[in-house]
Amino acid sequence: MSIKTLDDIDEAFSRLGGPLWIRARHGAGGRLSLRVNNPEEAKLWVRLNVLQGRASIEDFIIQEYLPGRDVAFDSLWYRGKLVTSYARERIEYPFKHISLSGITGTPSVARTISDEEVNKVGVRAVLALDPEPHGFYSVDLKEDPNGRFRVTEVDGKWHTTAPLWGLSMARAYQDPRYNLAYVYLALGMWGELPWDLPQYDLFPSDHYLIRQMDSGVLLMRGGDGNLWKIL
Repeated sequence: MSIKTLDDIDEAFSRLGGPLWIRARHGAGGRLSLRVNNPEEAKLWVRLNVLQGRASIEDFIIQEYLPGRDVAFDSLWYRGKLVTSYARERIEYPFKHISLSGITGTPSVARTISDEEVNKVGVRAVLALDPEPHGFYSVDLKEDPNGRFRVTEVDGKWHTTAPLWGLSMARAYQDPRYNLAYVYLALGMWGELPWDLPQYDLFPSDHYLIRQMDSGVLLMRGGDGNLWKIL
């Protein structure tokens, strides 16, 4: 729900229950986002940010709070046909201790997953916006209290870390098919690829991409703990 006056916050809790999630309608990195348990908390959060000049009341939206897994779905399309895709779960964000919501932007730790429901919802979300997708499309999903995936955002571009995932997997397994940037350029130049790609789950599941200020970029395989230093 859009917030135009503080009274809209009361209506949101009346209609949606609580807790709710409030955030700025524009900007990245979870800008001005916060879980709020009641209308008073939400109003105080809006008033504080308005008073300190970070936003106006109209800059905020309020929505259902989704407590489950935070998942990203990236997909590459060519003239309406899905070429390949992969999904990952965001596990931790950098410097989360400096944000009240714990959300600060692209994740510092994420894990590849294989989930049929994520794939189905991700594809449906893209096709709902563009009946003939062409290029990269990314979808953000969160699980609701019942474990159902809800779409929170769809973009006509890849997620920020998609090229890094591709580079990491390609280097770890010496397989150019994993290099998403290369796949994208090859498809754009030739209109076809020299090898077949799976439409779903391009990357093997249970691989962790770790990015910290002091560690560089690491790729770790779950189970055996095999570790690659990428950058």
